[in-house]
Amino acid sequence: MNLNPTQANPELAECPSGRGSVTTGELLYNSGAGGLRPEHMTLTSQPRRRLTVIMLTDVVGYSRMVERDEVATLAELKALREAVIDPLLARYHGRLVKLMGDGAMVEFASVVEAVSCAVAIQEGIADAQVDTADDRRIVLRIGINLGDVLVEGDDLLGDGVNVAARLEQSAAPGEILVSGTAHEHLKGKVNFALNPLGERTLKNISEPVRVFRVDSGGQPTPTRPQSARRPGWVAAAFGSLLALLLVPGAWWLWPARRSQTCSSGSPTGPCARRLRNPSRNR
Repeated sequence: MNLNPTQANPELAECPSGRGSVTTGELLYNSGAGGLRPEHMTLTSQPRRRLTVIMLTDVVGYSRMVERDEVATLAELKALREAVIDPLLARYHGRLVKLMGDGAMVEFASVVEAVSCAVAIQEGIADAQVDTADDRRIVLRIGINLGDVLVEGDDLLGDGVNVAARLEQSAAPGEILVSGTAHEHLKGKVNFALNPLGERTLKNISEPVRVFRVDSGGQPTPTRPQSARRPGWVAAAFGSLLALLLVPGAWWLWPARRSQTCSSGSPTGPCARRLRNPSRNR
């Protein structure tokens, strides 16, 4: 039985060439032959990629807090999202990609805005819980990466996301860790410190990743240039050499000064006795 494309699928529009317009995963019917033609199957969209900034957040000790008091923990987390996190995401133009239990994935177009937002979130959460007991406070870990990602509808996938996730997992409670690719776009554009932690091997990431810790309340730890560092043994050797050069000179000058003093000294005392009895000077 031959099927007309519009009869088989009323939503499938016919093209002048006899082919319908299809989306990913749909088969193309050929109106001329009137049958299913798999060889004409085409895709109107390919997997999309884009360079973007990914921020991953996670609540420290979330499972323990939920086990102890599920209702209170969920209520506190919801209140912080509504009062602190969501307004800051709007202010810094962050797009909430998805919530993952106690965590969240957020996309930014700007590294500066992503890191500034992360700092503001950490400070805002701390300020909102000043009167909360330490064992009940919600504390975040945050990882930020600039990378290439796959776009699947509203979701983001790929290595760019994985690096951000591993940075978040490596962060200490309350910390913000930033990848080297993101750090390159922060130089001279933020008023907080970015302390280098060196290259780190992250789980299931083949290449080491340069990591920086964001410190909004301090300055980077100063490091002396390699050329300015002097090992301790170099200084000790230099001191010993200087002593060898100075001691003989001082010994050579001392007898001359002693003779000069005796030749013009007083008529009494040891010098006077040596001058009166030259044989004792031999």
